[in-house]
Amino acid sequence: MIPGKFPIMPVCREREEAFTGLEMAIILIAFVTVAAIFSYTILESGFFATGKSREAVLTGLGQVGTSLISGGTVIGQGDTTGTELKYLEVYIETAGGGIGIDMDQVTYTLTAGDRIVTFPPGDDRVTLRWREEEGGDSILGEYELVCARIRVTDADLAPGDAFRLQVQPCTGQGFALDRTTPGHISANAYYEFL
Repeated sequence: MIPGKFPIMPVCREREEAFTGLEMAIILIAFVTVAAIFSYTILESGFFATGKSREAVLTGLGQVGTSLISGGTVIGQGDTTGTELKYLEVYIETAGGGIGIDMDQVTYTLTAGDRIVTFPPGDDRVTLRWREEEGGDSILGEYELVCARIRVTDADLAPGDAFRLQVQPCTGQGFALDRTTPGHISANAYYEFL
């Protein structure tokens, strides 16, 4: 070493041949954070789709389970003159399960030849008599039975007429019954249509 002179230091040149450990850790944390956010978004959309699918399936099962069926035979009553039917009575129950059907929201349609008579919900020509009632309301649930008495004088159901009675709730599946009036109708007599 020369007196008064400093030792020669190696000269640093700027070279970036490799990352340092700190740089690598920062990049790794950034990638992990982005991947976590992306995977959370994908999982959340999957959970949302699964929830919507479950809701659709449960709604479908509820509507399928709330189907109306005939709970017995159809009964008709002749008018006072014995020329046509005055009333039809049909017993109605649910097919089982489901959420129940509001009988105040049921539409009845009677078709005979070219005559179509519709009895919309709330029509005063339709009266309901409950045979088996559990809830005390107008909802027809499981194990309940109701008789719908329909005044059909507007349909002019004469002796020997074929007719179809359709019972359709506002939600769920209804049913239709095809029957024929007897060849002779007596005044105020009751008839059972099998």
